[in-house]
Amino acid sequence: MPAVAGVALATATVAGGAGPAATVARWQAAAPIPVAVSGAGFAPLLGGTKALVVGGSHDSGGALSSLAAAQVYDPATNAWKKTSKTVHPLGPGTMAIPLRDGRVLAIGIRDDLGQGIDAEVYDPKKDRWSPTDLLTALTRGYAAALLADGRVLFASGRATASSAGNGTAWSYPRSAYLFDPATSHWSPAADAPPLAYASATGLADGRLLLTGGCGNTAYTPNDPCPYPVATAWLFDPVTNAWKATSHMVGTHKGQETVLLQDKRVLAVTEVFDPAKATWSRVAGAPNDAGAFMTMPTGKVLAVGDDHAYLFDPQAGSWSPTASLPARRQRVRLALLANGKVLATSALAAADLYTAPGPVLKNVNAIVTPAGTALVVRFSVSEPATVAATSVLGVARVSARMGPGRLVVGLSPRVVPGRYAVVVSATGRTGSDSAPSRLSVDVPRHT
Repeated sequence: MPAVAGVALATATVAGGAGPAATVARWQAAAPIPVAVSGAGFAPLLGGTKALVVGGSHDSGGALSSLAAAQVYDPATNAWKKTSKTVHPLGPGTMAIPLRDGRVLAIGIRDDLGQGIDAEVYDPKKDRWSPTDLLTALTRGYAAALLADGRVLFASGRATASSAGNGTAWSYPRSAYLFDPATSHWSPAADAPPLAYASATGLADGRLLLTGGCGNTAYTPNDPCPYPVATAWLFDPVTNAWKATSHMVGTHKGQETVLLQDKRVLAVTEVFDPAKATWSRVAGAPNDAGAFMTMPTGKVLAVGDDHAYLFDPQAGSWSPTASLPARRQRVRLALLANGKVLATSALAAADLYTAPGPVLKNVNAIVTPAGTALVVRFSVSEPATVAATSVLGVARVSARMGPGRLVVGLSPRVVPGRYAVVVSATGRTGSDSAPSRLSVDVPRHT
């Protein structure tokens, strides 16, 4: 191989765009949860280095009882450890919301009969739970989400008004509250829409989106959400006001919504664009998924009882990914710092999902006619560090999903001839190399 002297190194900027689909993913069993729980809250801890399960119901001799217990998973040891107990038992449907300061806010019904709501804060550094002053008549179907300013909005839901032989009459209090982590205090917010089982998502612009759920009906049968709606509302914490926005394409109830990296919101079968206040359908939406998580790659993982799917925001469509090792019930997801997703279920099982690694495609390399630069073009399936390695030099770039380019400046002292180039991509969950070694011809400098 010809000798090279004085080679200049360079990096490139990469533009976004549609990239090839990744094809490799896998699930593996994690240590089971020591105490089987149903309807527990689940959230990452300490930046995803650990994960917390709190509250829910436990089957004790055929009778369900709410738990004052919490358990922490450590991916470094693949083991669970009990934490200090919550101040009050938190029943099924508990929500666990990670706060900006590393603590977790847990909101749950006081007992299995739904006699009020409790909210507590967990400090993982002190292993201590502290009560808060949330006061509400709501008992079921509430919604809560973290806002961009670090506060948490709690809104919507229902309360029992009266019961009859063939159904129950519900009241839908319009109360809403804001939690300030700096003071651990709740304060009233503007009256929320009278809904239950709606979904709440904090937007990148600071507002909150409330979607779907059940409208305020005077009398309903024994169904938690018999009359779903397609309404959507926006809450502005600056003006403390709610405003109706465009209706959804279809009705939704009790379905998770997730914020995408491009600032839109995914609601399984459709996507909301806050900038345009419009909804649009997506292709291939699963009908059996109940848990969702935005991945570091920008794609969304959805898990049903035994199937899993990935949503590609750029393509606007869903596709299957690796299935779970066994059938699971009431799955909850938490993103870990290592890029994997921990899935827990109502039967104490826990599984780890490894996302597809980056895939390189359409890789080619040329030397400019003047012989002053080596240019490598590629497409990558997810954000990754792409590198071109040769005796001519090495260039790296942090690439977004889609087509990109690397440029290595060549010294006038490079000896003309043919040189091999190896192109590789390294992501959070794996790596890939170009299918074959590339070679380029370096002409004389002109």
